[in-house]
Amino acid sequence: MATQYTAAFDLPHLIEQRAETITCPVYRDGAIVAVTVGTLKLYNASGIEVATNALTFPGGVATATIDASTLDAQEFGLGWWAEWRLELSGVVRLFRNDAALVRARLYPTVGTVDLFRRLRSLDTADSEVITRMSLADYQAKLDEVDIEVQLRLIEEDNRPGRIFSPSAMRQVWLSLWAALIFEDLANFENVYQTTADRWRERYEHAWGTLTLVYDSGDTGQPDRDKRRSVTSSVWLMSRE
Repeated sequence: MATQYTAAFDLPHLIEQRAETITCPVYRDGAIVAVTVGTLKLYNASGIEVATNALTFPGGVATATIDASTLDAQEFGLGWWAEWRLELSGVVRLFRNDAALVRARLYPTVGTVDLFRRLRSLDTADSEVITRMSLADYQAKLDEVDIEVQLRLIEEDNRPGRIFSPSAMRQVWLSLWAALIFEDLANFENVYQTTADRWRERYEHAWGTLTLVYDSGDTGQPDRDKRRSVTSSVWLMSRE
C-alpha cells in the first residue's frame, strides 16, 4: 500500500494580482515531510497554464512565488487550480488544489481585545481567568474560525474577495471564536458545553441575518444602494 500523505490546503489558493507566494505543506505522522524536489503548474479558469514554477523549500515546505506579470492580463474569478508535483521518498506525487484570482483577501476584524471585552473570564491577564490558554492558543482558534467562515462563504456563493463590508461580519467571527474556545474547554469540563452551545447558536443567528456590501459584478467597486444576504443563494437553490 502506498504511503498516505496529507497536503494541508485549508482554503483554495486565493491569489492576488501581484507577486504572490503559495505553499503546499505535506504531513505524515503529525510532522512536516521535508520536500526538496518539485514543481508547480497554475491554470486559469479556461484551463490554460498560466505559470510553471520551480520551487523553494523553506523548512521543507514546497513554496512557489508567482510573478505579478503572469497575472496582469488574467480575469478575476474562481475555477483556477494548482498542480503540485512533489517527490516524496523517490516517488513523484501530484497534489491538486482549487484556486481563484482575487482583487483582495478577506481578513477578520476582531482580535483578543474584542474577545476579552466580551469575555473577561478568558483574559490571560485577569486573575480570575478560567483557562490556561495562551494568546497563541487564542490566535490558533481565530485562524480556524477564519478558515471555517471563508469556506462557508465560498460554499454559499459569496466570494470573500468581493466583500466590501468586513465589519458587518464582526459578530460572525466573534461568536464562532467563542464557540470554538468553549467547545475546547468542554472537552475537559462538561460544564462549559452549555456556554459553547449558546455561542454556536449566536454564530448561526449572526450568519442567518448577515448582509454585506458586495461587488456582485467583480468590478472592483461595491454595488450601489444594495446589500447582499449571504443566505440568498441557498434559498434560491432550495427552490429549484
